[in-house]
Amino acid sequence: MTIPLSIDGTATMGEMPSALAGDWTLAPMAGALGVGWDADNATGWWSNSEGDVTGRACLFDDIFRFGSDGSFANVMGSETWLEGWQGVDGDQCGAPVAPHDGSASATYTYDSSTGSVMIDGVGAHLGLPKVFNGGELTNPADAPASVT
Repeated sequence: MTIPLSIDGTATMGEMPSALAGDWTLAPMAGALGVGWDADNATGWWSNSEGDVTGRACLFDDIFRFGSDGSFANVMGSETWLEGWQGVDGDQCGAPVAPHDGSASATYTYDSSTGSVMIDGVGAHLGLPKVFNGGELTNPADAPASVT
């Protein structure tokens, strides 16, 4: 089956969840990240540029780890992309900020009827940590328990 993924186009998958198992990164290209109002307009409000791939290299090397057992982890190393809402002075690469620092004990589930992936665990995320269904975070302490 083919499932659209807002973090990087489409992927052909077999049985779930093992087909997602492995380490995933953002594609180093314009449009790999997008923010929109629905799946048909996934980049309607914003999408990354080619320049962002270099300027946000600390984000594009982050790993989204899907375990064959349904576990999920954000592996960011010593730096990731930070924004002002995380308590830093402007947008920059820096040490990950809790709860979006990879310390979450997280899991994922796949819903074949909707083609969606749900990540459970406060701070666990795919792509941009501030984005959640229906809004954007303005304070790390308000991170939801799950994102789809």
